[in-house]
Amino acid sequence: MLIVYGFICFTRSEAIVIDKRYPVSLLLNCLENVIELIAKGISGENHKDFQLEFEAYWCHIVKGKIYGAIDTDNYNVREINLWCETSESNFTIVASEKNIKNTEVIMNTLFHIDIYQEEKFRCIYIPLKHGTSILPPAAEEEWDYSFVKNIFSKHITKKSKQKFQRIVRRKGNSTKKLEFIIFGLPLSNENTALFAYVMPGTGIDYLHPLVQKPKNVNLIPLMVERWHPNYLLNRTGGNTEVADKHVAIVGVGSVGSEIATRFAKSGVQHITVIDNDILEMDNVYRHALGNDSVYARNEDNQLINVPKVLALEKEIRRKYPFTQVTSLPKSFVELWEEGSINWKDYDLLVIAIGLANQEMDINEKMHSMKQPPPTIYAWNEPLGIGGHSLITLNNEKKGCYQCLFKPMEGKTIHNRSSFTKPNQDFSKDLTGCGSIYVPYSFLDSEKTAMLVVENSLKLLTGKLQDNPLLSWKGDDSQLKSEGFATSHRYSSNKDK
Repeated sequence: MLIVYGFICFTRSEAIVIDKRYPVSLLLNCLENVIELIAKGISGENHKDFQLEFEAYWCHIVKGKIYGAIDTDNYNVREINLWCETSESNFTIVASEKNIKNTEVIMNTLFHIDIYQEEKFRCIYIPLKHGTSILPPAAEEEWDYSFVKNIFSKHITKKSKQKFQRIVRRKGNSTKKLEFIIFGLPLSNENTALFAYVMPGTGIDYLHPLVQKPKNVNLIPLMVERWHPNYLLNRTGGNTEVADKHVAIVGVGSVGSEIATRFAKSGVQHITVIDNDILEMDNVYRHALGNDSVYARNEDNQLINVPKVLALEKEIRRKYPFTQVTSLPKSFVELWEEGSINWKDYDLLVIAIGLANQEMDINEKMHSMKQPPPTIYAWNEPLGIGGHSLITLNNEKKGCYQCLFKPMEGKTIHNRSSFTKPNQDFSKDLTGCGSIYVPYSFLDSEKTAMLVVENSLKLLTGKLQDNPLLSWKGDDSQLKSEGFATSHRYSSNKDK
């Protein structure tokens, strides 16, 4: 619900379905809703709605913007980092909580500014008391100094005022320049509305303009465009419950690279990627990375292939700068023999090598540990027939990758979860044995990655307690057209 410059908006425009055959019905419906809205406004029945839409009203009176990473779950008065980038054609204000890691890299990635080259100002975040009821300014109305100071005086706790005084009296603060303040208004839906001001300093050391009115008062209202990671995750479907989890992916080829990228999107803020392979042009049409990640120049200016983990780290940092990525360009066996990693430190280990012999070896090593992390094995089958995810060592530490391969006397062992009939060779080559590959597409890798990440998030948040084998089943037409056969498991229904 918005009332802006004489216009009343009672619903979002995208929620209205317009039937051109009956235009009058739309008009009548609008009038009915507008009349009802005005009646509720006169009676004060929708007072709460004005507060819930505080920021929507606020944005119509502002004269500038702060790009702010504000943790609204922290109810303490505190100082926020704030920089102003000024040029002949641009004036950009960026604010950030002091505890956000790699601030300079994030600022450069998101806003393309170098914080060491920009002027820094004092900014204080002031959370108002729960239960504070403030109506937003009406259209074209601006609050004066007395009104803003009254908000500060009456709607913060005694403890917050004391904290505020300690901040402004801190040595080394400049009070002769501009002062920025950001207010946090608690809402009835447990969210927080943000509104901000910039004002001139008092010119007197240790005295803030909210305490002592400056000679020339000029309060400039600012809106806060948020970019704190918790806000972004909540806004776009991420999961703040997994922000403190550490996940390792062994094997970042077609499936593993998709898994790593999806973990970053999901809100996991520490990812380790392990692989000793390089990225090649042959990989890119079913890999999460593109052609631009394949080559780099070394110190001698020679063109070289980039290790997959380094290329993936660079891409994730570029897209999701809040995610901490550790890249280890080594094989699992190398790291195990070195003893350089404490595998217990991971909340989850994902194995996406796609080679059964190596994965059985890893399975044996994980089961030999006293406190192994939950370990998930992920792999595709050829020609779009399906993909699989096996969870092991979760909770009661059950589940075993080796057990999928049942020995049969006189025959080669095969994966019992397979949708293809045993003892078929699906490998292809384009230019000889050096170019051998198993045919499956990027769509298959994405489906398997989604299967893995969806269930990994359930595991990490305690919603998945057991160690299931999970599979997605694709279409068998291409497989059969090339003369191959499906397994008995493929012909079973979903329940079986």
